[in-house]
Amino acid sequence: MRNTALAFRFALREMKSGFHHFRILLLCLVLGVAAIAAVQSLSRSLLDSLSRDGRQILGGDLSVRTMGVPVSAEMQEQLRNFGRLTVSLETHTMIRSGAEDASMLAELKAFDAAYPLYGRVVFTDGAGNLLEKTPQEITDRSGTENLRGTAVEAEALERLGLSVGEILRIGTERFRVNALIRHEPDRLGTTRYAIAPRVMIALDAVEESGFHGFGNLLYYHHRLALPGAQTLQQLEQKKAELAATAPREESWRVYSFPDAAPGLRRAVERLNIFLTLMGLTALLIGGIGIGNATTAYLQRKYGVIAALKCLGGAQEVIFRTYLIQMLLVAVPGIAAGLLLGAAVPQFVMPLLAGRLDLTAQAIGIYPDILVQAAVYGFLISFMFVIWPVAKACRVRAADLFRSRVSPAPGLPEFRYAAVIAVMGAALIALIFATVPEKHIVQYFLYFSFTSLIVFLLLSETIRSLARKIRIRNKPSLRMAIVNLYRPGNTTTSVMMSMGFGMAVMVMIAMLQANFAQVLERDAHEAMPAFYFLDVQPDQKDGFLEAVASTSSAELPRILPVINGRVVRAKGMAAQQALVRPQHAWVMRGDRRFTYAAEDPGYGTFVEGTWWASDYRGPPLVSVSMDVAQAFDMHVGDTLTVDIFGEEVTARVANIRDINWSSFTMNFAMTFSPAGMEDFPASYVSTVVVDEQQELDLQNRIARDFPNIISVRLRDILAVAQDIMGLVAQAVRYGAVVTILVGLLVLQGGILSGQQQRLYDSVVLKVLGITRQRLGRVFLVEYGVLAFVVMIVASVLGCVLSYGVFEIIMELNWRFYPRALIEISLLCIALTLGIGYWNIRRILSVRPAVFLRQD
Repeated sequence: MRNTALAFRFALREMKSGFHHFRILLLCLVLGVAAIAAVQSLSRSLLDSLSRDGRQILGGDLSVRTMGVPVSAEMQEQLRNFGRLTVSLETHTMIRSGAEDASMLAELKAFDAAYPLYGRVVFTDGAGNLLEKTPQEITDRSGTENLRGTAVEAEALERLGLSVGEILRIGTERFRVNALIRHEPDRLGTTRYAIAPRVMIALDAVEESGFHGFGNLLYYHHRLALPGAQTLQQLEQKKAELAATAPREESWRVYSFPDAAPGLRRAVERLNIFLTLMGLTALLIGGIGIGNATTAYLQRKYGVIAALKCLGGAQEVIFRTYLIQMLLVAVPGIAAGLLLGAAVPQFVMPLLAGRLDLTAQAIGIYPDILVQAAVYGFLISFMFVIWPVAKACRVRAADLFRSRVSPAPGLPEFRYAAVIAVMGAALIALIFATVPEKHIVQYFLYFSFTSLIVFLLLSETIRSLARKIRIRNKPSLRMAIVNLYRPGNTTTSVMMSMGFGMAVMVMIAMLQANFAQVLERDAHEAMPAFYFLDVQPDQKDGFLEAVASTSSAELPRILPVINGRVVRAKGMAAQQALVRPQHAWVMRGDRRFTYAAEDPGYGTFVEGTWWASDYRGPPLVSVSMDVAQAFDMHVGDTLTVDIFGEEVTARVANIRDINWSSFTMNFAMTFSPAGMEDFPASYVSTVVVDEQQELDLQNRIARDFPNIISVRLRDILAVAQDIMGLVAQAVRYGAVVTILVGLLVLQGGILSGQQQRLYDSVVLKVLGITRQRLGRVFLVEYGVLAFVVMIVASVLGCVLSYGVFEIIMELNWRFYPRALIEISLLCIALTLGIGYWNIRRILSVRPAVFLRQD
């Protein structure tokens, strides 16, 4: 205890010189800690905002969603026993101008007299003035023609060339546009994202509109407002009671308001994991910078340490002195990082709330997140400071009487390595405890340790090879090679600094290239122009004739579609059989699948073969890799689906790998026809047509077959590009922090050997070498290291970007050599630039000044 108090006093005295020696250490900590605190705080703020606004977003305390038909009248009465009930319908449909010369896809909402239970729908007139009217007043019959009213989003009117007060066609019915929708409280609801503008009508107008066909993908929402204040436990009990009430033949999904906007929540949580790991990567890379900065500082203190030992200072006291000093330096860096991280939601949340149309904003300070980020900062600081401090303490007292003071050869004592191992284990435990996706954490740790070992082995390999190289008649190159293995060389520290920084920069460059091209590269010439959904059996021939009459249209692909849900896999309940939670979407609600006698041609076979075209035996099914991986299925296993209350069990005949971003017709499950043909089905078709005739074909189908939904792939591609653009933007923000930390670490790695280089340059100048030649020596050394490290870092960066894109984002990764070459040249140029910036001071020092000091 006495030694610690004495060391603390010495550390405070050492701190009187200020913090100017620790700029890199502080900046690495500030950026790394701030990145983690900011990402976690922003994610928590957004999720809390969704929960706080949950009743409005969901439209009730509880919601029961059914597909195809609403619950029976008897069941609705039972639902009313829970509280106030409102029923609404949501689907996609085609809307047309009154003159039927323009059409487009829209997201339709039809509601009853009780809508909305929470919140308020805000309407405006054509001039943007607020209308103090209820949704029922807007959609009621009015005018001389006694037409029903509708409200639409402004985008729909712009694209159809209409204005408020004009006629809009939905299905076979004419509606008058009475208002524009400015705010819809439950738009996020239980959906993922909007792909088309919203249109609102009254629920009793649906039947009159003529698109209430059997095959339409209709979602009915039965929202409940429970009486009195409900605790979360009471709410969950009510939710369980509702789920138990569901008849077996009806597919119910029950939501409570804390579950509002599940798609957005999953997206936020997944992005939070990725950005948190990116922040941890920045902090780990910053740890290398912290170690380099500590080494560079302690090199200036070798003489002081030797003097303390001459005066009887114990090694333990000296070690504690500089360890305490480094940790004291870390405190303001961590504090500044926490302040910066906590401030980010204050500025970003209002922007996100406006974009997501959230009325509540939960912006606060989250102590648990700040403590977590601070612990990360302290653990990494401690880990990377101990080794250089322990190494510095190996300076011998006798070295004080020599011209140069340096630590004794060899490694520090084993106990220091043991402490680092304990800190590392604590860091790993903290990561596992705070990041929910354990498999992603495993990949992250695997990459970190693999990279560490690779760069350590690479630095030792380079030193060994440099010793064997013999160069004659080129003194500059020879000196550069010798510098790689001479005593006191910085090969390992510089390679570690460059290696991790370059690997991350390559990862980011490849991610950016993939994000930019993930949609364009799959939108090839064979991509269909349209998906036509809900083609009824009696419309099939007429639809095909209409398509064939379009001169540029190719023969369409058309397949039957049945709605159902996965209930069992391999003989077990689907929930129990699930082995990969990331593929839980397979059993989440109703899915659309098809049946075919011939191979439809989508996907490549991974396992098994297609059945014979005349097969009429027990049901067989072809599943995608996602379905197979979700339940660890192989050929011969069984899969059971519930179709309109009837269970069908099929044996897996083959497994296919499907590129879901190809925009061609793909199904996760394709059954053999036997037994499936008896179920009611609609048809889905893809059509390839010249761009000039797309709108003509869309308008004709919308006019002749009002119930058929035309999904124009160009519009969907634009929406998808917007979404991918937001993800890429978030990645860019995280990348900026990581790149800045990488540059700081590179700077620290070069500075860590500056004292030795300064001494060498003075000696060489005394022997007659010129500044130009000396500069070339150092630049050749950095160039050799940068070139070798870039090769290894490129491989590691590509592997890491593949893992992020394929495992975390679940998208198809591709290699882009141009992006790799560009970032490689940039990294080498940055290395040489930073190296030259640092050696300018060395080259400018006059030998006489240095010799007088010694």
